[in-house]
This record gives sequence, structure tokens and C-alpha cells, in this order.
Amino acid sequence: RVIDGLTKLGANVVHKGNAKVHVSGHAAAGELLYCYNILKPKNVMPVHGEYRHLIANGKLAEQTGVDPERVLITEHVWQELIRPADATASLSVHLADFPKVSPELIDQRLIGQVGQVRRLVELGRAARAESNIKIRQPLGRALISAPGWKALSEELRNEIAEELNVLHLDDISEVDVVDLSLKPNFRTLGTRFGKETATVAAEVAALDATSLVEILRKNGKTLVGDREIFLEDVVITETPRSGWTYASDSGESVALDLTLTPELRAAGIMREIVRSIQDARKSSGFDVSDRILVNWSGETLLDEVIEKHGGEIMNEVLALELNRNEGEHAHHNEDIGMRFSVTKAPR
Repeated sequence: RVIDGLTKLGANVVHKGNAKVHVSGHAAAGELLYCYNILKPKNVMPVHGEYRHLIANGKLAEQTGVDPERVLITEHVWQELIRPADATASLSVHLADFPKVSPELIDQRLIGQVGQVRRLVELGRAARAESNIKIRQPLGRALISAPGWKALSEELRNEIAEELNVLHLDDISEVDVVDLSLKPNFRTLGTRFGKETATVAAEVAALDATSLVEILRKNGKTLVGDREIFLEDVVITETPRSGWTYASDSGESVALDLTLTPELRAAGIMREIVRSIQDARKSSGFDVSDRILVNWSGETLLDEVIEKHGGEIMNEVLALELNRNEGEHAHHNEDIGMRFSVTKAPR
């Protein structure tokens, strides 16, 4: 019952594979639940990959903490998945040795790529925050500029798109999304050039800002006349053009297209509906497996959204019915103009 309940609540897993390094038993226990949820329904015992990962995380979770949930999770998974597949496995996870490092399994290229994925996601979220558009609202596309990002696997690209809640990823070079301006950094230039600072600053200011910034971000330095100029010698200002939000750091950039089509708006409202009903389930004290009945009233636009996405909403919130009803309702979401009630469905 503990495993079932915790699995339904979900485990936050960023990435599975050799690039993941766990620093706590809680992280390992979360990954353990993830693997159990994937492997047990298949009724198969893989001999590599996820199975190796499962064994290591079972040992790590067990030996880095003593809270009751972790003890029960690790032992249950060990008995259900590890021992049936490996006759040499210890009688209990609590009798197993701590996992040993296998250097040959460490994929440095994958580690670097996952690090880049995380940085791009952070930039995209920062751009979202600037626009005040909630993460639940899907966007059409994100444009990316980063060395090597085109070499990312489809799986890692999908991770970026899912985390940023965008439909497509494209290269930022395809669209001009920012107005760029540049001015000399007199503090750093003055330290190096002294009395010549004004002359150097004038030469820098006379150059094409876009071309200079591109070279400096790529190489870190360039020649202006016969003097070497570094990236820190200029102050760069990037202003997103209308309809875009943008974030950049250390040569990596993410721009989000803020254009909202009717389809995107409907998808965003659908996610708001799901979140609101899930919050109502929680505040009502329902069990995670309880089926519910939903009655609602609100704006005419909601009829179109529910007509198109009603099945998806019902699946997400475990609703057997989703009916318009103009009566009194206990819950509301003013952002989308929806009032609703949830009741537990009879068994």
C-alpha cells in the first residue's frame, strides 16, 4: 500500500542514465519508485540499463537514511524485482553491500549534454518569468542559441520542450528576436589602456554591435585595431522585440515566442482546469485513487475547451462525469472564470 500510494503521488526524476548522480537517499528512493513503476508492469527482468540502475539505487537509498518510508520502499522493490531475477542477490537489501563505482559506465559526453539541458531549461524559465506567462500555458516554440545544442538527442530535446512547455524547438539564428546594443566598459578598459581609454572606447563603439558580440561570445576576445578586446570590455544590452521574451547567459540563449493561438489558449485553460480540480480533490481529502464527479459553470469559452479536451481532463483528474451545472459551487478559478464542485463517485 505504501509503494502504491507513493508511486501514484509521483517521483520527481530529472533524468535516468549514467549521467545522474544521487546525493541523497531521498533522490535514490524517488528513482527507485520510478524504476519499479516502469519495470513491474512489464513483468520482465532486464539485465542492464534500468535494472543496474535499480539495484544501485536500492542500495543507496537503503544505506543513506533510516526513515520508515525509505526502508519499506527499498525492501519491497528488492524482494519484488531484484531477487526473482538474481539468484545470488542478498536475502534483503539491508544485507547488501554498498554499490561500487563502475568508471567504464560514466558517459562524460552525456553528462555534459545533460548539464546543457539544465542550463537551457533554467534560461527558458527565467524568460518565462519575465513575460509573466504561467508555465502551465503552452507556447508554440522556443528558439535556442548554444554551442553544441543541435547535437542533443531527440530525448534530451524533448526534455527541454516538456520542461518549458513549448511545442517546438528551433535555432535562434532563424529569427531576429532581440535588439542588441553595446557600449564600452570604461572600468575594464581604463585599467588596461589608461590614457588611451577614450580612443579605444570610440573604436569599439564604432563597430557593428551584432557582429562584435557574436565574435566575442564565440572566442572570448577579438582585435580592435591592434588592441585585444575581451568580452568583459563591453556592456551588452539585449531588448526582446515585441512578442518575444529572452534570456541569455555565458553564450547560451533561449527566446520564447509569446504568440498565443486559439489552440494554445485552449490548451492553457485545460491545464488550469486540471490544476484547479486536482487542488479541490486534495482540499476535499479524497484518496488519490478515488473517482469523482465534477459539475461546473462559467464563461462560454470554457464550453469550447471542455468539448475539445474534456476526455483528457477527466483522465487526468479521475472524473467519471464533467457536466455544466449552473447551481452553487464550492470552488472557483477566477483566472479562467470557472466555478465548480467535486464529489466522490459512488463505488
